[in-house]
Order: sequence, then structure tokens, then C-alpha cells
Amino acid sequence: MRAIYSQHTEDPRGMLQLEFELKRLCREHRVDGRTTQGDRMELAAKIARDLDAAGYHKFSRQKGCARKLKDKHVRGLVQHWNGKALSPGTINNRLAFLRHVCDWTGRSGVMSKRNADYHDGKRVREATVSKAAYVQPEVLGRVQNRYAQASLRLQVAFGLRRKEALMIQPALADRGNRLVLKGTWTKGGRRREIPLTTAAQREALDHAKAVAGKGSLIPPSLSYKDYRDGLWQAACKSIGLTGTHGFRHAYAQDRYEVLAGFACPVRGGPTRDAMTAEQLQADEWARNRVSSELGHGRLRVTNWYLGKG
Repeated sequence: MRAIYSQHTEDPRGMLQLEFELKRLCREHRVDGRTTQGDRMELAAKIARDLDAAGYHKFSRQKGCARKLKDKHVRGLVQHWNGKALSPGTINNRLAFLRHVCDWTGRSGVMSKRNADYHDGKRVREATVSKAAYVQPEVLGRVQNRYAQASLRLQVAFGLRRKEALMIQPALADRGNRLVLKGTWTKGGRRREIPLTTAAQREALDHAKAVAGKGSLIPPSLSYKDYRDGLWQAACKSIGLTGTHGFRHAYAQDRYEVLAGFACPVRGGPTRDAMTAEQLQADEWARNRVSSELGHGRLRVTNWYLGKG
């Protein structure tokens, strides 16, 4: 496809003019987090190519197109994304990026602030079935990349996000009876602590420390993005993993049961209208703890992991 683009684009590096201009805007409005900056650059490429695929060939190849983005282009993109069956959450994230573009070009009034003006889908905010995923230690033992194996064991043991499990410096995070995550490793830059309460957690953390030494669980010769998209993905595929977020669900549900003393609603536990006064109190306390340990600032996010109740 790039050979085709290069015949029409005015950018000598062989990309659509729109992609070139969107990436230039991203560089001009650089954010602190390298991961966020990298994600924005990837979105710039996807959006440019999607708009071209949606029929706006001439527009995506003309100079100054990023500063001429109109509401009709946004609606064309959303229609294209709906045709590709993208999730509402993914579409919302892309709309947020486009709003940044409009702000950067001094045209914030081009787009509606409401996602509902572009599509009907909404993020699902509560689970009705469990999305917990479990993996046996012997399966993780088959992962040949020692960095990836250590990260996966931490995800299972502590419910870490992928980024956290890769960027963590285990020796620095180990505080004896708790795991302390620095803001530079976490989503939203929020420092947090996770209690260390099981032998499996201690074994996973000691193993990670042995692999990483004083560093992180990213091989020293690679950047986070290159490792994440390369060797890490390959390591997961080697044991049949297509995603690791289910480990977070499993941690949340297991932890809730330990704290509350009964299973969460998504695992068949009592809903709030069937709880006793004591259970209601235990439910609220357990949800607050789980929310804190997962690194979420809003209690209602636990509905996604535990069920609304």
C-alpha cells in the first residue's frame, strides 16, 4: 500500500500527506509519556489511512489537510469504523484524538464534544459474565523469553496492567509486605500500593527481581514500544495468549472474595438487593480496596470486574 500512497502524497517519505501532517502536530504538541506519544503517532497513521479508505482520497493527499478537517470527515471515519466493527470504546478514543487535532489547529468548534452525536454505542460499564482468565504455572514456564515470563507472572499475581508489568523495576517496587508502583510506570501517573499477602506473590516478585536485577522487565537493548510490539507479543503467542487483561479480572474477583468473605456478583455471589446489612458494608469496603489496588480512582469501575450487584 505504501508504494501506492507514495505516487500521490506530497510527503517524500512515502506516507499520506494527512498522516505526515497529523504526526507533525503530535510532535509539536508532545506529551511527557513516551508511550502516550507513541500511541498518538500510531493513531495519526491509522486515522489518515482510514479516512483515505473511507473515500476521501483527494483530501488526504492535499497540503494543509490536517488544518481543514471538518465534521463530515469525522462522520465518514465513524461510519468506516462501524463497518469494521470497532468497539465503542476504541471509537471514543479515536474521537478524543481528533478533538486534540482540532484544538491544536485552533478549530475546537469543528467537532461536537459529545460522542453520542457520532455513534450510539456506549462503553459497557458493568460485567454480566466473568472475564477472569487463569493460566497454570507450568504453562507460563514454557515462555522462553525470561523477561516476558517474569512480567506475566507479576500480572497474574498482582493484577498489573501490561505496561506496569513491563516497566516495573521489581527491586525498587518490593517493600517487603507490599508492592509499590511509581507513577511513571502506571496509567495516569498514579502511584499505588498492592499488599503482598500470598506465597505465589512473593515467588513471582523474587523471580522478577532475579531476572531484572536493578532494572526493569524490558530488555536493556530495547525500547518499551519495540519490546511490547515485538518479543513480548511473540512470547504471549507462544503459549496461546491473545491478551492478558483477563488476569486483572481474576485478581479483582479473587481479592474481592478474600476481603468480603463471599463471591462477587459476576461469580454468582449475592447482588446488593439480596445482601444483609453486614454484607452491604463488606461489599463497599472490599470494592474500595479492590479499586485502589487496581489503580482506579472511581469506585464504579469495579462493576466492570465484579458485576454491579
